[in-house]
Amino acid sequence: MVKEKRIKLVAVSLSSQCIKKPKCSFCYNNGGGISAFDKWRVGEKIDDLSPQVVCLEYSGYNLGFLDLLRSRGHILTMTTMPQLVTTPFCKLIKANGVSALSISYDSEKVKSVEEWVAVDTIAKRYRLKVGCNFLIEEVPFQVPKEILATAHQLNLLVLKPYGKLDPYSLDYVKLEIERCKSFLPVAVDNCLGYQLDLIKQCKAGIDFVHINPDGSVQPCCFMDKCFLALIASRCPANEQEVV
Repeated sequence: MVKEKRIKLVAVSLSSQCIKKPKCSFCYNNGGGISAFDKWRVGEKIDDLSPQVVCLEYSGYNLGFLDLLRSRGHILTMTTMPQLVTTPFCKLIKANGVSALSISYDSEKVKSVEEWVAVDTIAKRYRLKVGCNFLIEEVPFQVPKEILATAHQLNLLVLKPYGKLDPYSLDYVKLEIERCKSFLPVAVDNCLGYQLDLIKQCKAGIDFVHINPDGSVQPCCFMDKCFLALIASRCPANEQEVV
């Protein structure tokens, strides 16, 4: 049960359907048809939680939700895939109060680093701060130098709900984080932060919650499917920890 208090971050899924077909193998979305998105109910939930930041998860549907949030005074950010980042899209979200855009970088959404850099350039024309959501799919890995040179922030994410890393892999991640920190700020998601011993307890429902397209609230979108559920009282959320 989520307590009625000031939450640091609320992530809002704008749709239960994604424009990407087939969907990514690591997707947590249940899919199905486009939901009858109850934006007023979602808006009420956001107001009740009074978050510092609202992060909109945009999958290609229900972008009209922005007109409800822009006058509420929240810090608005968005996360999406490169395929959806176009000139009209960036112009629209900037005009509606979105200040930062995190763009995915993984093998199922990006064919080349040049593709990612191209959409980063588009977003920056509209003075959007651009973060890279870099998914650790295997170890060893190396964040491309082009991303380190252009992104405002690097967000390292582990595969979920199966993203448990062995001690060797964690040591490698630590080294890569130190390398990347010399170029730009680095943040890690809560699932990785827990493994790196940056956080001591699960923060799902404490500092972070997830709002579904129907307005329902859950502490974490992965819930008991998370690999940490066996060793933690609650599943870690996707809140990012700066390292």
